[in-house]
Amino acid sequence: HFIATLNLPTPAHWFHYGVFASVLMMVFTGLIQMLWLRRHHINQQRSLLTAIVSNANEAIIGLNHQGQVLSWNQAATELFGYSTEQALGRTLAALIVPMEQQNQEAWLLNQLMAGYSIHGLDTVRRHQQGHSIAVSINASPIDASRDDVTGFAVTIHDISQLKAAEL
Repeated sequence: HFIATLNLPTPAHWFHYGVFASVLMMVFTGLIQMLWLRRHHINQQRSLLTAIVSNANEAIIGLNHQGQVLSWNQAATELFGYSTEQALGRTLAALIVPMEQQNQEAWLLNQLMAGYSIHGLDTVRRHQQGHSIAVSINASPIDASRDDVTGFAVTIHDISQLKAAEL
């Protein structure tokens, strides 16, 4: 009778508490596993995109909204002669745009800031050693949200051989 007066949980109650705790742990473990798998998938996608950009045959350049270089792939290095370290943080206007093309570059950045994309702009850019390169430029704004341009993606293709063949 003394034990009954203590109002201790019955074995059935302990069983239910154990089942509840087990289910709760399974749900928690499942959520952790889902989050880990999602993060793993995102990292795989990021690695794939990095590999695509790094190994592309065209110069792929990421710019912030002020026109400063945020990313510079190997093809950009090969085309213009600047290493990634030399290009990062500098503007394209300072790096590769000849003086006679500065107004065009300002127009291009204004178009991108307004949300417009540029397709197939044939123009001239400058190698680090000073010689001119005929190029075709495609550029698009990068939107963090619908109305907020945070930067630009620029691809530049060397068309020097094509222009030489036209002559």
